[in-house]
Amino acid sequence: MTITTLDAAELDKLAPHPIADLFPPLTGDDYLRLHAEIAQHGIPITNTVTLFEGMILSGRARAGIARQLRIPVPVIRYEDLGYEGTPLDYAIAQNCYRGHYTLRPGSRTCDRASAPTSNLLPRGRRSARSRPPSR
Repeated sequence: MTITTLDAAELDKLAPHPIADLFPPLTGDDYLRLHAEIAQHGIPITNTVTLFEGMILSGRARAGIARQLRIPVPVIRYEDLGYEGTPLDYAIAQNCYRGHYTLRPGSRTCDRASAPTSNLLPRGRRSARSRPPSR
């Protein structure tokens, strides 16, 4: 696994991947808390921004805050993760399963993300909603 660091000028060149755009951006109090945390401590190497096809697959808020604060951010390429699922699976796991967005019935964000490409999900998982809720 190769983690590199991008400075703010390099971050300025990155756009969100279309898969990342399936999920709404972090806003409100959650965004303000993340901004305050990053302003105080930076972005730890354990919380990388993930790139796929030269675009941000996961970590748009972290990358945006780093851009704004003009600080470096650790990044990893999706291909270097060794993740066995698809990039969509990874984005769903990062955005839905961790509790950032819910997977309850009617949760449009995660339903929308998983529905058009449900055939890409690993065997035994017809949709993202089939995963038991975390407690």
